[in-house]
Amino acid sequence: MGNAKGLVGFIGEIRAGKDTAERLLMGWIGKEMPGATLKKHRFSQILEDTLELFTAPTVNSLNEEAVARQALLRWGLPKTYADVRAVLDIMDGFRSCQGGRTRDPHARENMQFLSMDMDARVRRGALSFAMGERIKGDPSDIVVLNGLRWDSDVEMFFSVPNRVPILIGITASEETRYRRALLRTDEKTDEVGITLEEFRRLSAKPTETNIPRLLSAHSTLIFRNEGVGEETQKNLSVAMYGAAVFVKERLELQT
Repeated sequence: MGNAKGLVGFIGEIRAGKDTAERLLMGWIGKEMPGATLKKHRFSQILEDTLELFTAPTVNSLNEEAVARQALLRWGLPKTYADVRAVLDIMDGFRSCQGGRTRDPHARENMQFLSMDMDARVRRGALSFAMGERIKGDPSDIVVLNGLRWDSDVEMFFSVPNRVPILIGITASEETRYRRALLRTDEKTDEVGITLEEFRRLSAKPTETNIPRLLSAHSTLIFRNEGVGEETQKNLSVAMYGAAVFVKERLELQT
């Protein structure tokens, strides 16, 4: 592809429809920009990979320091003594199930805890930095990044060198998002049969409360994604077609 390289991000509340929008957009970009290489990245993938590493049954007192160093290596951070000790403390929290943490690497609440732990115990923006390093090393024409939620995520997103950033906000009412959570049984294990009170508790975590402000202030495009079912999917597909055309035109302008 002769155009400039792009970085497309998605930001939105829990169950606003970011994953569906991402899938639809990538499909439309493939049709509108044949030959362009695409790669998607997710903050949640870094968190899940790290939690799987921390809670593996093979981790013990003899190898836990090596595991902590491996985590820092994956995050692209220096393996200083202080950072290794901080990671060991985080690991212990999950392995001993402190403060609501569990050993389930796929639970949304565990990923929320890990994101906050990395920010508070290792360094501010540790997860954002780790993602930035992955994107910098990706040769794809267009990188799609799903799940921005911290100020440091947005700062990283708009400062990645040699890429044109386009941030897409996806939003929906609490009622709509909760209805979708009730219908999902194949992803986050702590959302199966979730009550409205539990859903509100997840949405009130520090990892989520910044999202409306950041979405409003920094999104290049914003789409309201209401409803549940096939008709909603059709509407979102139309919206993502428009977003794909916008991405194509924006990158052509930067060539």
